[in-house]
Amino acid sequence: MLRRAANEVAQRHLPGNGWSFFDVRHEFPDAWELFRDSLGGRKPPRELRLRLGRRLFPYIPGHKELVITGVALLFETEEDNRDGCREGGVPARHVVELMSQHGDKGHAEHGCESRATEIACVASADWPNLYHGVIETRLGPLGRNGYPHFLTFRFPLGIGEISRAFLFCRYEVTCSKR
Repeated sequence: MLRRAANEVAQRHLPGNGWSFFDVRHEFPDAWELFRDSLGGRKPPRELRLRLGRRLFPYIPGHKELVITGVALLFETEEDNRDGCREGGVPARHVVELMSQHGDKGHAEHGCESRATEIACVASADWPNLYHGVIETRLGPLGRNGYPHFLTFRFPLGIGEISRAFLFCRYEVTCSKR
C-alpha cells in the first residue's frame, strides 16, 4: 500500500516541474542555421521554424502524451540598447509572431489549422539586449505516434542581428488512449 501511494505521488511530479529548456543553436542546429541565413538578408523572411516532437522530452516514461501549455522565448540582439529602455523610460520591446501547426495532415481536416499569436518581448535595464516574452497556449498532444508540432517565430525587420535564442516549454502529460 505504501509503494502504491508513493508511486501515485511520484507520477504527479514532472521532470523540471513541467518545464523544458532548449538552447536553439544546440537543440535545433539546422533551424538555427537557416534562421541565421535569413537574418543576413540572404533569405526572407526572418523566421525561425522549430520542430517539436515527443523525443525532445525523453524523461517522461510510459505511453503518455504530452501537451505544451506555455512557451517562453528569450533572444539576445546586437542592438545598441544600453539601458533596456526607449525614450521616456518605456522598456525596449519587439513583437514576435508565433505560428503553430500540427505535423499530422489529418489534424487540418478536423479543424486544427495553424494559428498565429503575438508575443510581446521586452528588455530590461539589467539585461538590455536580452528580450523575453511568455504566452499561454495549448499545443499537442505530442504522442508517441511520431507526429510533431511546428512552431514558427516571425521576427520583425527592426531587430538587429540575433546572436542567441532560447525556448522554454511548459508541459503536462496524460495517459494515451490505446
